[in-house]
Amino acid sequence: MSSISEQKWKGLALKDFGEEKGKGVIALMPFNKGDVVCDYHGTCITKAAGNQRRQSGSLFFYRDECHRADATASPCACHLHKDSYRRHMNHCQRNPNVKPQRFTMNFPAGPRESVLFIALRDIAVGEELLWDYGV
Repeated sequence: MSSISEQKWKGLALKDFGEEKGKGVIALMPFNKGDVVCDYHGTCITKAAGNQRRQSGSLFFYRDECHRADATASPCACHLHKDSYRRHMNHCQRNPNVKPQRFTMNFPAGPRESVLFIALRDIAVGEELLWDYGV
């Protein structure tokens, strides 16, 4: 929970892959299958608000839920001097190594919906973190 609140994630770094691909996120330490790598940081909004914002950037849609996590703002309102690693993770449909999964976290201020990226397999140092945007 402190990693989410402070947006301090261990073992991650931004890397510039050049003009063709842009920025991405790489692992600076090994991650094991099932490890939490980082979060999809944003604000949960209603289904109606999410549908209105479809063209406004990066939205995460839960399968059968009414909540959406909006990560279009960088930096976010709660972390004005930090950027989210999720915003820079690239897409890979055939061989992603992380997946988003929704959790209800019990923060001191009360329960809050969070989307965490979980390692799908062991991830080596220097490997780029990739997820399937279509999932």
